[in-house]
Amino acid sequence: MLRLGQEQKLELIKQLPKTELHLHLDGSLSPEFMERESRRSGIRLPVPAADIPQWIMEQKCDATKQNVDNVQTKGGNWSVFDFCNQFLQTKIAIQEAVQDLLNRLYANHTVVYAEIRFAPVFSTLKGLTAREAVEAALAGFNAQDKVRGGLIICLMRSFDETHGLEMVELAKSFWGRNPFGVVGIDVAGDEGSFPLASESDAMFKGVMKAKDYGIPITIHAGEWPDNKFKTIKNIEFAINTLGADRIGHGIALGRHPDVLKLLKDTGTAVEVCLTSNVGRGFKVKSFADHPAKVFAQEKIPFALSCDNLLLSGDLSIRPNPCGEIMHLLDDVLDGDELERWSIIRRCLLHGLERGFNPSCPPGFKEWCTKKIDELFKQFQIPATN
Repeated sequence: MLRLGQEQKLELIKQLPKTELHLHLDGSLSPEFMERESRRSGIRLPVPAADIPQWIMEQKCDATKQNVDNVQTKGGNWSVFDFCNQFLQTKIAIQEAVQDLLNRLYANHTVVYAEIRFAPVFSTLKGLTAREAVEAALAGFNAQDKVRGGLIICLMRSFDETHGLEMVELAKSFWGRNPFGVVGIDVAGDEGSFPLASESDAMFKGVMKAKDYGIPITIHAGEWPDNKFKTIKNIEFAINTLGADRIGHGIALGRHPDVLKLLKDTGTAVEVCLTSNVGRGFKVKSFADHPAKVFAQEKIPFALSCDNLLLSGDLSIRPNPCGEIMHLLDDVLDGDELERWSIIRRCLLHGLERGFNPSCPPGFKEWCTKKIDELFKQFQIPATN
């Protein structure tokens, strides 16, 4: 019977080539970057840079006590994201933020492919245009050579229809650039107050325009509690009408086997963000309750992601790419350890297969697959399908 010790698990997980398909730039800034940018731009930090992760999580938890449903105002954002976006108002800042994030992902967690979500509308507060913001973010990708991938442009669901259409046109102008460009679009924000489940919803025309252009589509859907907000309808609409290639979060699927079957029939993949979903218990009570267990049982394609390295989770848990694998292995899945490792392997391969970037070098996915299998063999995990 296979039984790896904790140190062996951590050693293996650290070395496995990973993907990040659902990671927001503004929610993943490092304290070190914030300190550098504060000096350059004259931003006054509320606490020493090393204390920002604790401070900002306290701000988030305090805010959600007053705003239990995480409501956004029309055309607005959450206050902790506003705090982070003040550091992303110049070309050099955006470029450095992207480069810093990619370097950390590779050095600390062996992430080799990342699609970074970026809402350029929030980087236009001090004179930059949205186009200049995107150019700067792509310059950050081009300034490093370890991580493949590209940008996903976020349409913010609390904004109006014009915003959605403008963001899609912006995405189109950078789509498919080699080696790094825009690789897709996303709809993000407060799903409870601003659903996307009908043609009258603000982001509908923008997403349909992206579909017409052939730009890959991922949508935050089924993230807010379904028992209160009926968010399963957003998943159904995303698949049946919008033709989404991937679903972000998809937590509501755990309550609806019929819609789960729809994903299986269409092959739509889910971006699973375990720690983000479990943080403060608003969306999922515990790792053991996460529907990723059902996704695995039903062989729904899904990949693990962190959502926000700085802002996701709560005061007791924070996401990171290695930690998400460990949580899936030890806290979500149950049963035989060999079968659990088999699911981890499938999950890693789904991340490679469902990435949007068409310009990865020849043999990249094959190399990653071979590396995963070699590491499994090294740690004496038998090959499985």
